[in-house]
Amino acid sequence: MKYINLVYEDDILDVDILSVPNEVADNIESIVKEFEAWCGIPENARRFMIYNDQGAYMSVDTEEFLWWLNEVKLQGREKAVIVKQHTTICYDYPCAEF
Repeated sequence: MKYINLVYEDDILDVDILSVPNEVADNIESIVKEFEAWCGIPENARRFMIYNDQGAYMSVDTEEFLWWLNEVKLQGREKAVIVKQHTTICYDYPCAEF
């Protein structure tokens, strides 16, 4: 298991750290692209939809990415977990950028 940074909108002062299987950390850029492609399929995107007075929109954050990693990408293998949230970036870890 290795740690990765989850960075949203280039905000390196509000980063989440995940512990993920080595192959995920070592290929994090392609894993993020795979997740984004999966979310681009309407029947998959419905899982992350938020409905309000203004309509509907997709909301993806750390918990949603973690769910996808564990339930779709890593089915039956070692699970990814959140180590720390709302911290600063650790440049020693690979980055998943959203």
